[in-house]
Amino acid sequence: MKEELFIQVPKQLSRREFLKVAGATGLGAFLVACGANPTATSEAVERTMAIQPWPGSYEDIFKKYVYEPFTAKTGVKITSTPQAEWYNLAKIKQEVDSGNPTLDISVQLPGDVVRGGKDGLFEEINVASVPMTADLFDQAKALLPWGLGYLVYSYGIGYRPGTGDYSSWWDIWDPKYAGRLSLGKTETTYVVQTINRLITGKMSPVDTDAVFAKLDELKPNIKKMFESDADLRNMYNAEEIDAFVFFNGRVAVQQDDGIDVLFSSPSEGAFAAFDFLCITKNSKNKDIAQEFINFSLEPEQQVNIGKYMHYGPTNKTVTFDDPKYCAVMPCGGAMDSLWFEDAEYVSENQDAWIERWNEWLAG
Repeated sequence: MKEELFIQVPKQLSRREFLKVAGATGLGAFLVACGANPTATSEAVERTMAIQPWPGSYEDIFKKYVYEPFTAKTGVKITSTPQAEWYNLAKIKQEVDSGNPTLDISVQLPGDVVRGGKDGLFEEINVASVPMTADLFDQAKALLPWGLGYLVYSYGIGYRPGTGDYSSWWDIWDPKYAGRLSLGKTETTYVVQTINRLITGKMSPVDTDAVFAKLDELKPNIKKMFESDADLRNMYNAEEIDAFVFFNGRVAVQQDDGIDVLFSSPSEGAFAAFDFLCITKNSKNKDIAQEFINFSLEPEQQVNIGKYMHYGPTNKTVTFDDPKYCAVMPCGGAMDSLWFEDAEYVSENQDAWIERWNEWLAG
């Protein structure tokens, strides 16, 4: 990049005067005297940061409305991990133990933020370097210093128009829908906690035996477990299924893509959670990682995440220019009625749930 782009020259200096002063003092010293930082931008242009979002439409939208604007603003290049590569805690631990992690930021679920933080896998976020923290909902700040929530989503029922109204969670157990339902194969914590809330009235503690007894009752209605967004779309478009349990934003993006599908947030209530941004321990890019997190929490990016990813903002100052957006995602005061998990409890119990879940899938 040409050096002229970094020069902040007072208007009263002519070009000849500028060259004279700059030559006498040295360009770097002159720029500092003028209030410019001669190295910050050039260093940023040369720096690259690696981030892991969830795959599929999530990653595509995140790239367009967060990565690319951040690069345009700072010059920092961002690489995204391959869609098939999921940076679970075991993978992050390998990176941390290597002493030279290649991943700077990962998207984490609440329970994994707690586990990873306690295991020393995440850097502590300095809120002084992330001033947008002050504008966040309390739930989005609850897992500091290890992560900050940058979007909120809810769990509900996607369904084919004309096949039912699915206004209640219990509708998916109706025998008339035998063989027409799909659940996510890897969505253990969501399914377990949703069913527990329905049968006990609480998110925790989880009555594991009662939950899996209800899953046994649901099994005749399940055609197949979907393994990805693409897998689900294929099944739905082929009319193998009529209903599925999934996240509000994924269903809304399907609608944006022209798929004839509706979304129900059932009358009993809906499980909701935040996605957190965490910085890998020993990341060499902690400074720009914190800058990126702050950028993600600014109103413009929060609005775009809401409009195009259809997940709710965690910045409570954000408003939308059309009420239709809050009609399909958690927004503002609507979050008071959602079911949020106890991340500490989940971190201590999810391994046992997953083991039981895998046994149930194999049974």
